[in-house]
Amino acid sequence: MLRDGKGINSGLSLITASDKALADPGKRAAIADFLKRLNKANDWAIANPDAYAQVYAKLSRLPLNTSKSITQRGARELRPVSDDDIRALQTVADRSYQDEILPTRIEVHSIATQSIWTK
Repeated sequence: MLRDGKGINSGLSLITASDKALADPGKRAAIADFLKRLNKANDWAIANPDAYAQVYAKLSRLPLNTSKSITQRGARELRPVSDDDIRALQTVADRSYQDEILPTRIEVHSIATQSIWTK
């Protein structure tokens, strides 16, 4: 049986970094710079959907109509992790633990941070 991820996956995409990297001032600054650049590129992609689809088609070697469909579905504003996101991810983590995909239960709130986000 083939199905979608409703009730199983949050559908969220996240940027992750280790506690060790976040504790290092140089690495933390590099991560913050990366997030700023990623946000700028993402804003351009949202503002220029046709141009973005053309770039995506060239890089992925997919037909332009397929690339337009993919880039339209993925075009979302980047934002910090919210309390609602943490709850949704906790549901996924709990389900994954229950299904023995994860070997231990994870408290998502304890590993999420908003402190590095800049817009």
